[in-house]
Amino acid sequence: MFCFTLRGRLIALPRGATPIDFAYALHTDIGDTCVGAKINGAILPLVTQLRSGDEVEIIHDQNHMPPSNWIGIAATGKARAAIRRAVRHAAAQRAFAPGEHVLKMMLEREGVMLDDSEAKAPAEALGSQSKRDLLIAVGEGKIGSEPLAAELARIKGLRKRRRKLDLPVADTADGWFALRATDLFRFRVPGGQRSGPRAKAALAQLDFHMPVTISGEGVVPGDRLVGILQPDAPMLVYPIHSDALIDLHDSDVARVDVRWNLSGKEDLYPTVISMESVNRPGSLAQISSAIAACDANINNLVMRMISPDFHQMIFEIEVHDLAQLTDVLATLKRSPGLSSVQRGHAGSINDFDAGMGR
Repeated sequence: MFCFTLRGRLIALPRGATPIDFAYALHTDIGDTCVGAKINGAILPLVTQLRSGDEVEIIHDQNHMPPSNWIGIAATGKARAAIRRAVRHAAAQRAFAPGEHVLKMMLEREGVMLDDSEAKAPAEALGSQSKRDLLIAVGEGKIGSEPLAAELARIKGLRKRRRKLDLPVADTADGWFALRATDLFRFRVPGGQRSGPRAKAALAQLDFHMPVTISGEGVVPGDRLVGILQPDAPMLVYPIHSDALIDLHDSDVARVDVRWNLSGKEDLYPTVISMESVNRPGSLAQISSAIAACDANINNLVMRMISPDFHQMIFEIEVHDLAQLTDVLATLKRSPGLSSVQRGHAGSINDFDAGMGR
């Protein structure tokens, strides 16, 4: 069948063709930016099947890119091939930004720069043809942050960096003791605390078999800690900054000194962080890439809308120590579109538990 432009140009199309096919028959750029069509002067849906003799006017927007579902609507091979190319290009564009962000964060942490000639080597070593292809692969998650960091270290002559904290070594002096439930901590009952009847009852139950629980916001090596005892309940270990301790300040509970007992052990420790993010495509990928750039792991995520333009995101992540957690928070605070980046507090922990169905 044959359709016409407003200027009378004849366009041959197969039966079942739509305005999408007509737009791509005119030019690929017109098809990619097509947002609507007038058929014989009337605005009709893009899924409308054309008839021979129709006069078609394409409405387009330079900021538009074709969605992937157009592939099932288009009737011509030319249109379907062009749509597939445009969809792949758009996906690559979305992945490039978080990949570039990961590389930028890594270079800033090490205080080095990487010019285009140097970037070719890690790209080829990791199976990419160019720096751009490498960053797209990183943004898509096909290349992890650790292989990228290893290649950067090799090219720039960097050593694998892991900041260490000077943590106190637990001992049995000055009243410190262990509990069967955990070997991570040592405990001590401080003198001089005012104890009410409930606190005295809790202390009377303290023995080697006392169970120990860590508060919901998590603790990481480097945190200052305090244990809270209540009758007929396990000891609850809090980081000293926890706002839950404010609520317990005047309560009749017993407090126990807690210190780390790592003795050279390295492990991953769960903790919760929260932030507010602008609601835009790629924001979750950007946050995930920033966390991965600091060699931290993401366990779980809860996301809720706080306004049409903003989401609150609460992540449970795993880190080695407070230095690494501080690195994650600092990296996220430098990321565009994020605000209120902080460690989890009681409110965000409740939101996280509710979102996970706990």
